[in-house]
Amino acid sequence: METQKRIGRALERLASSMDGARSLVVSSREGGLISSTVKGVDEEELCALGAKLISTSKWVGKELKLKDFESTTVEFEDGTILAYGHGSVSIMAIIDKGSNVELMRLLLRSFAE
Repeated sequence: METQKRIGRALERLASSMDGARSLVVSSREGGLISSTVKGVDEEELCALGAKLISTSKWVGKELKLKDFESTTVEFEDGTILAYGHGSVSIMAIIDKGSNVELMRLLLRSFAE
C-alpha cells in the first residue's frame, strides 16, 4: 500500500509538471489500476482499455518485425492519448490538443524508468 501511495504522489507531481496533461494513469500491463489522476470516468475500465491498446500495438509491431514496443499515440479531435509500457507497468497520459507530445513522451518515459 505504501508503494501505491508513493506512486500516486509521484504521479501528481508529474501531472502538475506536464502542461496540457488532463489525466495520467499507471496500471499493470494486464490492466490493473495502480494509480490515477483521472476524474469522471471508470478508472478500472480505462486501465483495461489501455492494456488492450498497448497489447494491440505490441502485436502489430511484432507481426511487422519492428522489434520491442516502446509507446503508442492515438490522436483525437480534442486531445491525444500516449501509452508507454515499461517492465510490468503501463503509463497512459490523456493530453490536450496542441500540447507538446514529444516532451510528454520524454516525461512519461523517464517516469516509468
